[in-house]
Amino acid sequence: MEIGSNDGAVQVALAQHGIKCLGVDPASGPAQVARSAGMQTCIGTFDSKMVDKILTDNPTFDAVHMSNVLAHVGKPNLLLIEAARCLSDDGILMVEVQSWLALARCGGFDMVYHEHHSHFSLSSIAHLFNACGFAITEVETHNMQGGSLRIWARKGTAHAEDILAAIAAEAAQLARAPDQLNAALIRFRRDSERFLAELGSTPLYGYGAAAKTVTLLAASGQHWPLLAIADAAASKFGRYLPLNGIPIIAPTDLPPEGGEMLLFAWNLAGEIAPNYPNWRIHVPVPHLRVLQ
Repeated sequence: MEIGSNDGAVQVALAQHGIKCLGVDPASGPAQVARSAGMQTCIGTFDSKMVDKILTDNPTFDAVHMSNVLAHVGKPNLLLIEAARCLSDDGILMVEVQSWLALARCGGFDMVYHEHHSHFSLSSIAHLFNACGFAITEVETHNMQGGSLRIWARKGTAHAEDILAAIAAEAAQLARAPDQLNAALIRFRRDSERFLAELGSTPLYGYGAAAKTVTLLAASGQHWPLLAIADAAASKFGRYLPLNGIPIIAPTDLPPEGGEMLLFAWNLAGEIAPNYPNWRIHVPVPHLRVLQ
């Protein structure tokens, strides 16, 4: 089962390997896309009522997966408790969360905004898992979302020995994290003033109309003369960015000759930038600089 299955991309990939996966997502739009692809998907909030229904129609599951879900939930402990009900006694829980320490190291202060109710270090998520009856068996780190933790756990209370050692080792880093993010914010404000002075009257476009884009623009303390911000989500086309009313356009509406682009979706630069070889692309984090 995948909690937060969105448009069913993971379900489709698993199906190609002969693995059946039930999806759960509260957003009807993406969930309907998954259903149209033949993926079994429950639409609604993953709570005790939904779990009662799921367990009426299904046995317990061998694995429960959720990627970048816990940060968006006001009470992640309740979600994990319900996930435990769905999991077989020897089943595996797989969770991916943004790493608070990696975020602090890269200066990603723009990721701290209203859609993220929580941020997790290994220490905090181990405490949460323990309180909900899960023991962590393995952790991987990778670069998604500015740095993420990929965690495997089973029912139990004793985390693996190497996990306990890693928790102890990150204590000093946790103490430094607030100062690192504050320094990144101060640096961005300084860099923004310099960047805009050098830009002058040169046309500027943006890419990535996410909530963190508003965070970056507001944090800079500057007026940004952005002509438009491109975004891949069709649901945003023709709308405007909050705070300063910048229009949101489709990527195909960007000038074909290129120009100056500020890539607000800096955490996806590796995927986005190669598609715009004619553009001089700037990224704001870890410091405002030219990417290409």
